[in-house]
Amino acid sequence: MSMTADVKNYNKKDIDDFIKKYPNSKECFEKCGAFLGEYYFIMYNEFEGDENPYTQLLDLLKIAEAKEKNIDLDDDDDFYDYDSEMVEAFENIKGFYKIPSWVNEV
Repeated sequence: MSMTADVKNYNKKDIDDFIKKYPNSKECFEKCGAFLGEYYFIMYNEFEGDENPYTQLLDLLKIAEAKEKNIDLDDDDDFYDYDSEMVEAFENIKGFYKIPSWVNEV
């Protein structure tokens, strides 16, 4: 069985700014991806749900926001119907797939 996976990258400054605005999101980022130097990396694969760290991050952000606002998302319908401001804000951060290289290409 094969799987297609990409590593999506973000500038660490953008993620740090996001965490300043939504402090309860920090643990979500730490669980789903990795900070390395000036970047935040997260894997995105072809599967949705538990096998996809990017999808897990979106779900955790939604849960963190709901807990902060005392919104009950125990029911699947409630969870999927809930429009999260935090998820929308994260999706508006520009990510990229190519890591900048410090070596000149010949």
